[in-house]
Amino acid sequence: MVKGNVRGSARMSRQRYILGMIAALGIFVGFRTLAGWGKEQNERRKEALTPSAVDALSDELHDLRRTNNHLSSQLEASQTEIKALKSSLSTSTAATPISQSTTTSKSTWGMFLPVEGQEVESGKDYATSQLVPLPREVRLLQDEQDWPLLTANLLLESGPKTRGLDPAFSWFTEMTYKFTGIPLHIRGNPSEKEICHPKGTCHKSKSSKFTVFVSCPECKPKEIPQLYANETYYLRVNPRKCDITANSYSGVMRALATLIQLILPKRANLDSAGPTQTAPEYVVAAVEIRDFPRFAWRGLLVDTVRHFMDVDILPRIINACATVKLNTVHLHLSDDQGFRMESPSFPKLVSLNSSDGHYYTSRQLKALVRYAADRGVRIVPEIDVPGHATALLVAYPELWGDSERKVKGLERAFGVFENIVDIKAERVFDFVSKLVGDVSRVFPDKYLHLGGDEVVDSDTYAAAKMRKKFFAKINSVLQDLNRTLVGWDELLVEDALPEGSIAQVWRPENLWRQAERKNIKVLWSEGFYLDLLKPTAEHYLADPLAETAETYEKIVVGGEACMWSELVTGSNIESRLWPRGAGIAERLWSSKGVRNVKDLHRRIRHLPSRLEAMGASKQLSNQMILLRRLSCGSEAKSLALLTISQILLPFGLRKRIYPPRYTTLTPLTRLVDALSAESPISLHFSQAIRQFLDNPPTSYVDSPAHQILQSWLSTIQALLTQLSTSPHSCSPLVSLAPLFEALERVVAGGIRGLGLLVSTKELKGSRESLSGSRELGEALNQAESLSAQYEIKVSISSPLRKVSVALGGGDPPPGGYQDTCVSCTHNLEVLACRCLGRGGSPMETKLKRPFSCNTQGIDNQNGCLVCVRENGEEGRGVGSSC
Repeated sequence: MVKGNVRGSARMSRQRYILGMIAALGIFVGFRTLAGWGKEQNERRKEALTPSAVDALSDELHDLRRTNNHLSSQLEASQTEIKALKSSLSTSTAATPISQSTTTSKSTWGMFLPVEGQEVESGKDYATSQLVPLPREVRLLQDEQDWPLLTANLLLESGPKTRGLDPAFSWFTEMTYKFTGIPLHIRGNPSEKEICHPKGTCHKSKSSKFTVFVSCPECKPKEIPQLYANETYYLRVNPRKCDITANSYSGVMRALATLIQLILPKRANLDSAGPTQTAPEYVVAAVEIRDFPRFAWRGLLVDTVRHFMDVDILPRIINACATVKLNTVHLHLSDDQGFRMESPSFPKLVSLNSSDGHYYTSRQLKALVRYAADRGVRIVPEIDVPGHATALLVAYPELWGDSERKVKGLERAFGVFENIVDIKAERVFDFVSKLVGDVSRVFPDKYLHLGGDEVVDSDTYAAAKMRKKFFAKINSVLQDLNRTLVGWDELLVEDALPEGSIAQVWRPENLWRQAERKNIKVLWSEGFYLDLLKPTAEHYLADPLAETAETYEKIVVGGEACMWSELVTGSNIESRLWPRGAGIAERLWSSKGVRNVKDLHRRIRHLPSRLEAMGASKQLSNQMILLRRLSCGSEAKSLALLTISQILLPFGLRKRIYPPRYTTLTPLTRLVDALSAESPISLHFSQAIRQFLDNPPTSYVDSPAHQILQSWLSTIQALLTQLSTSPHSCSPLVSLAPLFEALERVVAGGIRGLGLLVSTKELKGSRESLSGSRELGEALNQAESLSAQYEIKVSISSPLRKVSVALGGGDPPPGGYQDTCVSCTHNLEVLACRCLGRGGSPMETKLKRPFSCNTQGIDNQNGCLVCVRENGEEGRGVGSSC
């Protein structure tokens, strides 16, 4: 910050104005446009970004450089940005198709969060605004103005018969301190408390304004979480106290996770007069909650093999899981691309040839197990046999058995390979028996996963019989170790999974009767593959018991989200996990009837920033690192790229990996790797378009949809101007220029389309509106085709196609545009879109571009239900995604 003499409030105001403008140019964080500022603020932004204002800013920057030499390098860089901005501003108005006098640019490339939507209302909505998963029962006890203020005078106290809660209290205070900046940890006797910074000094306090009292008579010190632990809890917050009652350490952790989510920023009372508090303050929502989970096993699989996950990443994932009440982390530790766990019995498994030097030591894993247990999270290991065994065969070729085949080295590509261990050989059984012994000594959890999936055999029938015999023998070894076998559903299909085991189901096969007959529990993962980058809603509505009779509910132990790492590294894994993983967490915790997708998005929209503030994720900071690489280190360009990334979504695993072109050595540093799996701004834009179409405004300029489009347009144009005028432009950005130009046409076409809908609303289907529809449709087609070359899809295609439909003279379907199936058109694999009416009868429309379904009487607020693909398979979809 600039330090200098400030003369009078006018000088102070001018300095702040200058710093704000510098931020808008990308030197600092940039402006953030917020909905609801009013027309007066909009006019100020228009005036502030005129070319004359930019000239004045140049003079001010020279003056500021004289006052502080420390900022000289940044100011010199800003001069180049100002020139580019002046050029872009002069061309921005000319490039705007209609209403030039009213579409003045309202943002620069420093503005990466244009319109966020209105704040949630007071009362229960605000109290539950961060709650995920949604508890069973929530009752608001007091109005918001009476909620207790969070201060350092907070006492964490346990009941007289409650022991072993120190790790839980430490986790709560650490997470809360990182999020709020308020030190909370208080310990000592009731008459004289000691207030302590989590890692700093302490001081005395004679009184406590707020007490968190935890009662858990059955808690035990250093308790290891168990699968069927009682996670029920009761929580009540009043102005002086928060009472928590639980029956296990895991229950206490779930209650404290809820309490953290109840800590909310104190909102200003705009009706009150007097000075405002500049430091952020936090309150605790006064509610009463009774809660318990729907399923016992709520897990997350993390593949550490295809791309190794450094040991510092896993604790963050564990903290995030604890926050959203996922209670299991499943570590996939062996595959064709490496072996990731130290084994005293077989040291060659972590040699350079079989691990590339990337593995976890026994000490690291034991520490991780303890770390997870303190947070009420289990860790379940997986060692995959007999398939996916290349790393085993590289280290110990004799596991081939009598085969003369040899493995040259680790597989660098991805897929299913024929490298399998010979389970007919007794030495293979001895090897696996000793290996699971080593694993059991590190991981105390009762369950041990041995894979068994995707085994390639020439004689399938004989091999299946052999696998049944092999796993029966291994199961006896596991029973001696007090372990229960977990395997993938292939073993259940082949009848190779022993009685009493757990089958992890990842394919849509009807295995319920077979599992029930053999007393095998089901762990559900079908529909929970996060690496496919499906929308949050699709994962959220994929229920383990959606298509089964209630009689099978007793055999479902729970579900598990899966993050396979073929196209994931430590730099972007968290952007693939959150917030979509929280939707799966809610599906597995909350009651079956909780299925409101819109409300889920309301509650998870701030989860990534909240997790990052708590130290439970680096999703946002890692994304900026990736964008800075693409921008050759330019802060301004990386912020522009962040804004543009709101319009884009990455292809999922299946679209990127086939045909094979990626290996473990391929750098994952392109734009597709930096994109978030879902864009909250795009979701808000879809809602804004829906509102615009259902209730067209009298002036489209002030509509949220137009404001978002305009901010995107000005950012794209400013970046393109910079790239075209700089003699030494950044190479990665230059390669992306065709995509930016296509997006510019899409966004400009969208702005023109909104204007036409207002100006010609009485003349739908006129020559001018049809021209706008055709222009927008062609721009979308071109952008979708071009973006596919970058393995990217345009996230705003669906709402803008609705605009194109409206311009073409199509009337809104009954119930509004939220029930259209327009989004199916931009998926070239889709031949038709089918919607279900109240009576269950399908209504179908053939593929044409653009189109909408006849959705009369549709009984699903999420729109399209089923898409028919070229291969005849039906792909399910929700919301505007099919």
